[in-house]
Amino acid sequence: MKKLFSVLVIFCWLALPAMSQDGPGPKRPMLEAYKTAFITQRLNLTPEEAQKFWPIYNAYIAEVRQANGNYRRDGDELKHEEARLNIKKNTAWNF
Repeated sequence: MKKLFSVLVIFCWLALPAMSQDGPGPKRPMLEAYKTAFITQRLNLTPEEAQKFWPIYNAYIAEVRQANGNYRRDGDELKHEEARLNIKKNTAWNF
Protein backbone atom coordinates (compact mmCIF):
# COMPACT_ATOMS: atom_id res chain seq x y z
CA MET A 1 0.00 0.00 0.00
CA LYS A 2 2.83 2.35 0.84
CA LYS A 3 4.46 1.67 -2.55
CA LEU A 4 1.21 2.33 -4.39
CA PHE A 5 0.76 5.63 -2.58
CA SER A 6 4.36 6.65 -3.37
CA VAL A 7 3.91 5.82 -7.06
CA LEU A 8 0.63 7.76 -7.14
CA VAL A 9 2.23 10.81 -5.53
CA ILE A 10 5.15 10.72 -7.95
CA PHE A 11 2.80 10.35 -10.92
CA CYS A 12 0.70 13.31 -9.81
CA TRP A 13 3.81 15.37 -9.15
CA LEU A 14 5.10 14.70 -12.68
CA ALA A 15 1.71 15.23 -14.32
CA LEU A 16 1.13 18.72 -12.90
CA PRO A 17 3.70 20.54 -15.10
CA ALA A 18 2.33 18.81 -18.18
CA MET A 19 -1.20 19.97 -17.42
CA SER A 20 -0.08 23.56 -16.86
CA GLN A 21 1.29 23.90 -20.39
CA ASP A 22 -0.96 25.71 -22.85
CA GLY A 23 -1.27 24.64 -26.44
CA PRO A 24 0.46 26.62 -29.18
CA GLY A 25 -2.72 27.83 -30.83
CA PRO A 26 -4.31 30.81 -29.08
CA LYS A 27 -1.18 32.62 -27.87
CA ARG A 28 0.69 32.77 -31.19
CA PRO A 29 -1.26 35.70 -32.72
CA MET A 30 -0.98 37.65 -29.48
CA LEU A 31 2.80 37.13 -29.38
CA GLU A 32 3.09 38.18 -33.02
CA ALA A 33 1.20 41.39 -32.25
CA TYR A 34 3.50 42.13 -29.30
CA LYS A 35 6.55 41.44 -31.47
CA THR A 36 5.26 43.75 -34.20
CA ALA A 37 4.56 46.54 -31.73
CA PHE A 38 7.94 46.10 -30.04
CA ILE A 39 9.93 46.18 -33.28
CA THR A 40 7.93 49.13 -34.64
CA GLN A 41 8.57 51.07 -31.44
CA ARG A 42 12.29 50.18 -31.27
CA LEU A 43 12.87 51.16 -34.90
CA ASN A 44 10.77 54.33 -34.52
CA LEU A 45 8.92 53.51 -37.73
CA THR A 46 6.47 56.01 -39.12
CA PRO A 47 3.22 54.54 -40.47
CA GLU A 48 4.52 54.87 -44.03
CA GLU A 49 7.80 53.18 -43.15
CA ALA A 50 5.99 50.41 -41.28
CA GLN A 51 3.73 49.84 -44.27
CA LYS A 52 6.80 49.21 -46.43
CA PHE A 53 8.85 47.36 -43.80
CA TRP A 54 6.43 44.70 -42.52
CA PRO A 55 5.65 42.87 -45.79
CA ILE A 56 9.39 42.55 -46.48
CA TYR A 57 10.14 41.44 -42.92
CA ASN A 58 7.29 38.91 -42.90
CA ALA A 59 8.48 37.39 -46.18
CA TYR A 60 12.02 37.18 -44.75
CA ILE A 61 10.77 35.45 -41.59
CA ALA A 62 8.72 33.03 -43.70
CA GLU A 63 11.84 32.03 -45.64
CA VAL A 64 13.84 31.58 -42.43
CA ARG A 65 11.08 29.43 -40.92
CA GLN A 66 10.96 27.33 -44.07
CA ALA A 67 14.75 26.80 -43.90
CA ASN A 68 14.44 25.84 -40.23
CA GLY A 69 11.63 23.40 -41.03
CA ASN A 70 13.73 21.80 -43.76
CA TYR A 71 16.58 21.45 -41.28
CA ARG A 72 14.32 19.78 -38.70
CA ARG A 73 13.05 17.39 -41.36
CA ASP A 74 16.40 16.60 -43.05
CA GLY A 75 18.89 17.21 -40.26
CA ASP A 76 21.55 18.37 -42.74
CA GLU A 77 23.31 21.20 -40.94
CA LEU A 78 25.44 22.22 -43.92
CA LYS A 79 22.35 22.67 -46.13
CA HIS A 80 20.70 24.65 -43.36
CA GLU A 81 23.63 27.03 -42.98
CA GLU A 82 23.82 27.45 -46.75
CA ALA A 83 20.09 28.22 -46.96
CA ARG A 84 20.35 30.77 -44.14
CA LEU A 85 23.37 32.39 -45.80
CA ASN A 86 21.54 32.58 -49.13
CA ILE A 87 18.58 34.24 -47.43
CA LYS A 88 20.89 36.81 -45.84
CA LYS A 89 22.69 37.44 -49.14
CA ASN A 90 19.44 38.03 -51.00
CA THR A 91 19.48 41.69 -51.97
CA ALA A 92 15.76 42.12 -51.35
CA TRP A 93 16.35 41.62 -47.63
CA ASN A 94 19.17 44.15 -47.40
CA PHE A 95 17.05 46.96 -46.09
